[in-house]
Amino acid sequence: MIKSNTKKESVTELKNLIKLQETVIDNIPVLQYCISPDGIILGCNKLVLKTLGYKNKNELIGKPLLTTIYAPSSFKKAKTLFLKWKETGNIQNEELQIKTKNGKLIDVLLNVNTLYDNNGKVLSSISTQLDITKRKKAEKEIEDLSRFPSENPNPVFRINKEGKVIYSNLVGIKQLKKLESNVNQKAPKVFYDIVTKLFKEKSTRVETLNVHLGDKDYEYVVTPVKNTDYANLYGRDMTKQKKAQDEISNLAKFPSENINPVFRVNNKLSVIYTNESAKKILQKTKDNKILKILSVFITNTKKTKIKKLKTVEFEIGDSIYEFSIIPVKDTDYFNIYGKDITEKKKVEKLLLVREKEKISVGERDYLAKELHDTVTQTLFSANLIAEVIPKLWKKNPKVVIKKLEEVRQLNNSALEEMRVLLFELKSLSFENEKLGNLLKKLAKSTSTRSGIPIRVQIDEKYKHSPKAELGFYRIAQEALNNIVKHSNATESSLLFESYSKHMKLLISDNGNGFNSNKITPENLGLIIMKERSKLIGASLDISSNLGRGTKISITYTR
Repeated sequence: MIKSNTKKESVTELKNLIKLQETVIDNIPVLQYCISPDGIILGCNKLVLKTLGYKNKNELIGKPLLTTIYAPSSFKKAKTLFLKWKETGNIQNEELQIKTKNGKLIDVLLNVNTLYDNNGKVLSSISTQLDITKRKKAEKEIEDLSRFPSENPNPVFRINKEGKVIYSNLVGIKQLKKLESNVNQKAPKVFYDIVTKLFKEKSTRVETLNVHLGDKDYEYVVTPVKNTDYANLYGRDMTKQKKAQDEISNLAKFPSENINPVFRVNNKLSVIYTNESAKKILQKTKDNKILKILSVFITNTKKTKIKKLKTVEFEIGDSIYEFSIIPVKDTDYFNIYGKDITEKKKVEKLLLVREKEKISVGERDYLAKELHDTVTQTLFSANLIAEVIPKLWKKNPKVVIKKLEEVRQLNNSALEEMRVLLFELKSLSFENEKLGNLLKKLAKSTSTRSGIPIRVQIDEKYKHSPKAELGFYRIAQEALNNIVKHSNATESSLLFESYSKHMKLLISDNGNGFNSNKITPENLGLIIMKERSKLIGASLDISSNLGRGTKISITYTR
């Protein structure tokens, strides 16, 4: 800072510094609030207004942060964190949901720091929120279950029930050697223990295993393969992702503390400020390549007098960076905030392929099971009868006619089962039709083909996420199929209710029943229902006794 010898110049310089600070805060690419010790909003930056849909700061100033900003789903956690802040003075890297003025939910990463006076008394706190909606969506959807192991850049193993490695791709072999193992040898203890345990328990559940090797952190998904004596292990290098998560929080810090690159460039494309990370990037690039690329966007922004944030992505070496270019109001410079998004781009690229593969494999497994349990067995029975007919023809033609009728009935039954199967595999849309209506159609279809009356009662006041509603529909399908195939019931009922905080489905029958305390791997339908409920975070209760029918209840709470 240039020193001044006059009081007037010092005051002017101080005002300019305060104005500069306000400008930086207003243009930083995170949501930022100033909060009183009682949790009242004292101020916020422009990105808060833009993101949450408020016209001006007066709509927020003076209101309590907890009830005004945080979504109902995160209110309890936010309240707990507020009490924690009162005790400790800061909060770091907490994930919460906030709400816009119109009720839209946004996932954010929260950091809070406290300002104190000379006596240690709390003056206010600075709360920053980074929008991580896209990252959260990717994390939920990604499962590193590659179907092409030999081409997979991540380690993939296959270990049998005795704990022996029977397959590994090239990346996996390198890891095995580090753990003093190899293909056709006993698996390393960390993998041996979990695989042999799953087979000992006759479990088909998928387990997650974290392994630290040297300076790397790996996450393994251990997947027992149905009707085989081996499990597949899919590994993923989580080292950079963990580091990336740590780096996200630094966006909310002052630029000099930020490990991501931060530049300040004037309208003549001269660099007037860089932090340490930005200096290193400039040193790596020849002839200021980064500034030449950014200059195109800065020049266009200046010509069109755009006053909004502009984002650009490009490669620097082996990394991909995202730069946010922010024209600072009433100045001749631009703030440029960079972030390494290499891992994010890799994740996004793999996501579509893996999701399609996962859906395809799931549909094939389902189709194979249903064909085996229904159509194949029916056609096999018809084939056995057909083989006997030529031998009976001369001995007893009347019996032959009867047998031919049985073959016809079995073929008709197989045809009907195929139609039902094709209907169940049909893709569903939960965006344009209510779940209650789909359940009514399902019950009607089941009742028509089975002859079992199904009483339906629907009370639907709220529409939940497509994932949760699809889980409920598939469980209802499985439950009604079980009634038709195994229960010998003469009547059944389906009750469904949906409110803002929960969904509940109850399916019951007056059939044979079974011992619900002894569910074995042979009870595949019940196991599938349990897995589906677990997948959407719902609770499943199965109540049944021999001769007393069955009740299946599933409850989903937001």
